[in-house]
This record gives sequence, C-alpha cells and structure tokens, in this order.
Amino acid sequence: LGVPAWLVGLMVSLPLVFAPFRALIGFKSDTHRSVLGWRRVPYIWFGTMLQFGGFAIMPFALLVLSGDGNGPVIYGEFGAALAFLLVGAGLHTTQTAGLALATDLAPEEAQPRVVGLMYVMLLAGTMVSAFVFGAMLQDFSPGRLVQVLQAAALVTMVLNTVALWKQEA
Repeated sequence: LGVPAWLVGLMVSLPLVFAPFRALIGFKSDTHRSVLGWRRVPYIWFGTMLQFGGFAIMPFALLVLSGDGNGPVIYGEFGAALAFLLVGAGLHTTQTAGLALATDLAPEEAQPRVVGLMYVMLLAGTMVSAFVFGAMLQDFSPGRLVQVLQAAALVTMVLNTVALWKQEA
C-alpha cells in the first residue's frame, strides 16, 4: 500500500495502549453484576463489539491511508489509528474477562493449567491466523482486503458467541 514502515509499526503497537487498563477491567468484571446476574459475559461481549467495530472500519481506513485517491491521507491515518485502538481495546477487554471466566469455571487446582492452555492457544491462533491472512491476501486487491478483514470481524463475533454460550449461569 506504500505506507511508511514507521507508521505501520506505530499502528500495530497502538493496541498495547489499552494493556494497562486490564487491571481495571478485571476488577470491574469481578465486582460487576448485570441485570441477568452475569459478571464476565457483558465485558466479553462489549470487547467483542469493540473488536468487530475496529475490524469493520480497518480496511477502509487502510485504503485511504495508502493515498490512492480515496480521500486525504490524514483521514486514513486517524481511521487506522481508531481501528487499531478499537481492536486493541476489544482484545484486552475480551481476553481479561475471558481468562477471569475460565478461572471461575475451573477447579482451583486446575486454574494454572487452564490459564496456561489459554495463552498457548492464543499464541498458536495468532501464528495460524498470520498464515491464513497471508494466504488470503496473496492475490491482493482493495476489494479482497475489505473481504478478508470484514470476514475476520464476523469470525471473531461468531467464535466469541459460541464460546460464551451457557458459560456463566
């Protein structure tokens, strides 16, 4: 897309801005009670919505960012920053509340193994998805970028919905 490497590095690092808020998210999900009596599910669902929103606007922001006449590049920079921030906030919210829910559901002696398994699966999923994205974008076109990133948004929502089904009484 002809975007400078420093800008790509900055955008990719933006999700880490929300990492310090994980402690607050964890505390709030420990003490929060929704109308339905859930503690963790509303945070996981809200995080999923943030991720979905970030993935939904990301391809368009990246296309504007490339400067191919789709609009002023500055709008692409702001849009891409917003998209990466939304994905990062959603990721940290979902991951923190999800880990807390998993430890709530696991017996006390199995909790370290559950958390370890979840982090190993997160890393494995990250590696596999890198190869999947690479394969899907091998024949790059702007339309293909939109399809792939919006499919990622949909897959994220579907998988999180399936994972949440009847997990918190």
